Amino acid sequence: MTQSIKFEKTLNIPFSEVIEKTTEALKLNGFGVLTSIDFQKTMKEKLGKSYLNYQILGACNPAFADQAMQRTTDVGLFIPCNVTVRENADLSVTVSAVNPVAMLAAIGDSGLTDLASEVGKKLQAAIESV
Repeated sequence: MTQSIKFEKTLNIPFSEVIEKTTEALKLNGFGVLTSIDFQKTMKEKLGKSYLNYQILGACNPAFADQAMQRTTDVGLFIPCNVTVRENADLSVTVSAVNPVAMLAAIGDSGLTDLASEVGKKLQAAIESV
């Protein structure tokens, strides 16, 4: 069975409010936001292209990151977990989080599956609670 690459929810509230609610939901589920990339602003500055609001949040749960790094330092290629918040053409806002089980399958270490599943449950709970 193929794993979905993401957990996702679409809301009809302002973009800035979704960013706030997402950050808080991540925090309540043990994640901090290490990075925040304003994709819209970056594309405008670098390429002169216009996009709807779009932010990429780099979320990390230090305890899970530590456990994964103890197993293989290759997992660092996938830390932090990306969470995106994007405005749609109809002005709804979609928040998505990467599914760690699908993502970490690329490493090929079956021992990471249980840990990735735990992380995924917390990310999914965060997205559902936004």
